[in-house]
Amino acid sequence: MRSANTNCLICLLIRDFSKWPTPISQNVGCACQIHAIVGSVSLFFKGRDDPVLKKLLFITTSFMTAACTTTKELPPLDKVASVDLKRFMGDWYVIANIPTFVEKGAHNAIEHYDLKDDGTVAIRFTYYKDAFDGPLKTYNMTGKMVSGTNNAEWTVSPFWPLSFPYYTVELDPDYSWVVVATPNRGYLWIMARKPQMDEALLKAITDRMIARGFKASEIERVPQKWP
Repeated sequence: MRSANTNCLICLLIRDFSKWPTPISQNVGCACQIHAIVGSVSLFFKGRDDPVLKKLLFITTSFMTAACTTTKELPPLDKVASVDLKRFMGDWYVIANIPTFVEKGAHNAIEHYDLKDDGTVAIRFTYYKDAFDGPLKTYNMTGKMVSGTNNAEWTVSPFWPLSFPYYTVELDPDYSWVVVATPNRGYLWIMARKPQMDEALLKAITDRMIARGFKASEIERVPQKWP
């Protein structure tokens, strides 16, 4: 095992804050190899005192380490056989998740999907920060289907040139709920068409995700309360 390079800020951030399942401290050599790439991305933010952009840089750092992070004890994460994109579009309420840094404290979180003429998907993620009456946050992203996966695997881009993989790992036949995750099990989203989900159903889904290698201690409920 290689020790962390204490002179490398990127390595220290990754080691201390990365939420990927395998401790990045075991892969800091690889992290050092990619810190130049992340550093290049940071130039995009230079001189921009925007907290949203700073958060995006932090997420970028975490996601970039996915290429170096493995779950050797677990089999590859399976995807559903196919996703009907037209049926998938619209609003999805986030019921539970393993949240990214941006999503911490999210209330009334919704992901909205809109299929474009070019086959890409416009994604709008909205939530209220820290409380139901907190400040409204909005993030726009672009989803692209991975060829040969029957729309079960997407790449999602928060901004060019970065994109990250997302798998549809469970999907109800009537498209009333879905489970989306990153392939290394670092992040997870359980979403539904309605803001509330039957507790027995949510427990069953959560139990299956834990059995498939997601960490029970990291799965959080997302508060949803609507008029």
